Amino acid sequence: MGVINVKAQSETEALEEFKKKAMEIGADGVIVTSTDNRLRNSSHSWFFLVPTIRATGVAIKFQDTPTEK
Repeated sequence: MGVINVKAQSETEALEEFKKKAMEIGADGVIVTSTDNRLRNSSHSWFFLVPTIRATGVAIKFQDTPTEK
């Protein structure tokens, strides 16, 4: 369905962002393809480092299969 990029301060927050974005486009799930966990400078102060996770995933949609009768 497409690529989803998220930026968060924790793994839990990143997973919630994946879930939210997947639901917005009608996906059934996301396969996480890459993560980048680093300490980065806060936007408020150059000396304050905050954990930042940047992750990429592929949104997927399950195909309905006909049931046998």
